[in-house]
Amino acid sequence: MFSDFDYVGIRTADSIPQIGDVSSVWDDGEKTDDDLDGICATDIEQWALVVSEHFSKYGYDGARQCIIAGNIGGSGEDMGELIIEAELVIDLDAE
Repeated sequence: MFSDFDYVGIRTADSIPQIGDVSSVWDDGEKTDDDLDGICATDIEQWALVVSEHFSKYGYDGARQCIIAGNIGGSGEDMGELIIEAELVIDLDAE
């Protein structure tokens, strides 16, 4: 299913994004008025490492998780972070 995409990540946030949404730029924990070129997600291949090292140290506020996939994207500034122009969003908490 995901082999058709160059970028696949897991997003943890308060809400599930829609295709075409973008994430905001944050500076030292403060949200700015600037937007990224896509949605922030954790690289699915680095998920376990990020959870054990980053989330346990800093915590994370997000209560919902989804898979973000797309063919346009790149690395973010945080460990394991991807910025993905979403072509597919799968809500992992959907009932």
